[in-house]
Amino acid sequence: MEDAIYDRLIIENCSFRNKPLNIGNIKNGLIKNCVLEDIKENGLKIGLIEDASSITVKGCVFKTINYNGIDSYEKALNCTIKDCNFKDVVLSEIAAEMGQPLRNLLE
Repeated sequence: MEDAIYDRLIIENCSFRNKPLNIGNIKNGLIKNCVLEDIKENGLKIGLIEDASSITVKGCVFKTINYNGIDSYEKALNCTIKDCNFKDVVLSEIAAEMGQPLRNLLE
C-alpha cells in the first residue's frame, strides 16, 4: 500500500521554538503567520521526509536559525515564499552550492 498524500494542510499563527517544522506527504499546504526561532538546524524542512507540493509559506518570521531558514529538496514542487522575515539565519554553504529549489522563489 502506498503512503497517503494529504490535501489542504493549514498551519496558522503557530510558534516553533527549538525544533524544526517538517512538511511532507502533503499537497496544497499553507503555513501562515508562524514564528520559527532558536532552531539549531534547518527551521522549516519541505519535502525532505516525503513529497510536498503547492506549499505556500506566507508572513512567517524566522529568527536565530543555525542553518537554512527554509530547506527543501527535489520532492518540494511548486512552493512559494511570500512576505516572510529572516533575521540571524545562516545559509549553509552546501545548500547554496546545490542551488536548492526554494532559493529563487522569494516574492
